[in-house]
Formats: sequence, structure tokens, C-alpha cells
Amino acid sequence: MTDITQHHAYAFVRDGHLMMTTCRHLTLEVTRSRGLYYLGHKWHVSEADLDQVLSIMLREDPSLHRRCHEGTLTKEDVEILVNRASYGIIRLDMVDDDYTPPAFSCHTRNNRTNPSTNHPQ
Repeated sequence: MTDITQHHAYAFVRDGHLMMTTCRHLTLEVTRSRGLYYLGHKWHVSEADLDQVLSIMLREDPSLHRRCHEGTLTKEDVEILVNRASYGIIRLDMVDDDYTPPAFSCHTRNNRTNPSTNHPQ
């Protein structure tokens, strides 16, 4: 069994310099083979990226703060959080097949958002 919050190397840019450190990562494992991703493939999403995206999502959707506090996040909330924190790479498939996460757009430290065009506010 995998420890889902292992520490892994983490690289980030600060003041134009590449910095290396370690931080906790959420580990997600593929449970169904799809395309190039085979059963058992693991993705690691850094806690720092999750925190940064969650902070932005809280500003965008004030009702998200209540859901976080009450522990009532929706599947869509989690899907969007992980999708954004993984730079649009990971789609969890937690929601109905007709759901498509918001379109991914590149983000910077000051602009880490995904234009929301196809999910309820």
C-alpha cells in the first residue's frame, strides 16, 4: 500500500531562480488503464500546488469556503482542484461521464486560473 502523502522533490521558480525543496504530495494511482496510462501508474500532486489552487478557487467561489469548512465538497470541487493543481493533466473521473472539467489555461503565480465555462457556479 502506498502512503498517499509522501514527501517528494519539488521545484519552483522564485525571483528568476529555480529552487529545489521537498514537500508532501498527494499520490493518485490509476485504477483503469486508459490511453498511455496503465493500471498502477502513479501521479504526485504537490501540496503547495493544491494550496495555491484552493486559495484561488476560494476567491472565485465564496460558497466553497463553507463547503470546505463543513466537509461537504462536491465531486466537481475535487475534480477541478486536482485538475488545476496538476496543470490540466489529471482528470479524476469522479463525476458523471457527461461532465467536462473547465478548459485548462496556462497560469503563473499571479494568474493561476482556469476559465470556467461548463460547470455550475
